[in-house]
Order: sequence, then structure tokens, then C-alpha cells
Amino acid sequence: MTSNFKSENYGEIVYEENFWTGKRKITINGKTAEKLSKNVYRHIENDIECKICMTGNFFTGEKLTILDEKNPNNSEIIQVVDGYKWYEFVCAIIGFVFVIAWNFVSVDIYVQFPLVGGAIGGGVSAFLAMLGLCVAGMFKKTWTRILIVLLGSILGILTCWAIGISILLML
Repeated sequence: MTSNFKSENYGEIVYEENFWTGKRKITINGKTAEKLSKNVYRHIENDIECKICMTGNFFTGEKLTILDEKNPNNSEIIQVVDGYKWYEFVCAIIGFVFVIAWNFVSVDIYVQFPLVGGAIGGGVSAFLAMLGLCVAGMFKKTWTRILIVLLGSILGILTCWAIGISILLML
């Protein structure tokens, strides 16, 4: 994921984070900031030193705080990743709850729409719901995020249905 920001005091800021490894890279005006610790970076340009601190995470939202120790008025806080809202979590667990609750319906309905539940169904639907949340976090628009999270839940239900059909066909 790459995010570009324009700053009045520091120019163009590019934040890059690898989705698979979590490795972060911050560049200001084309110059890479030096990593001091896991969440703290240092950038020196024109004899002006500033520290860059990352706070938050992928689910609660990430903020980039640029601190200029010589001139505190030039400090800035930039929202890099928006956190998830409550309704995005609700949309994510709809499929999981549906698969788990489907085990308690009558046999007549279950034969028409067989879903594998239990540990397999719960694990599959929870994995696809979390994958939907992670992919949705890469987008800014609310409706896009909701649709992607719902798509993950629906894929979880359909996958459990396909597993249930294949088990019935093997019998």
C-alpha cells in the first residue's frame, strides 16, 4: 500500500507498507527517512532534523506524526490509514454468524441448502471475513469498504455451501 501526502512544511511525503511483511518505508521529497526503531524514523533535510512517529495499527487507523524539535510549530499529524468503523466489523461477522447458526436449523431446510459448520465452516468463514477486512482497509470510500467486507462474508457462506455439497455428493 502506498499513500502520497502533500505537506506545507515538509513537501511530498510517501508512505509505503508491504501488505505481506508489514515493512514500512517513508520518503520525504524523494529522500528515505532513516529508521531508528520499529515506529520511529528520522529525516534530515537542509540542516533541519525531524522525527517521524507511527501510531496505531491497521484496524484502529495509523497516524504519521512529524515532530520538529527546533520549531514545534512545524509539527504535523497525518492520517495515513483510516480505522474500521463498527458497521464494517458487523458486516464482516455476518457470514460467520450465519454459518454457525445454520447448524441449528431443521433438517428439511438443511438438505436444501447444506452448509458445513463447526470448526471447518467457522474457520473458513472467519478467514474470508478477515481477508475481506484487510482488503477493504486499502480503500478510502465507505461504500467500497462495506461492499468488499460483505463480499468476504458472502464468499465465506458460498465456500461453506460448496464444501457441504461436496460432502453430500461423496455419501
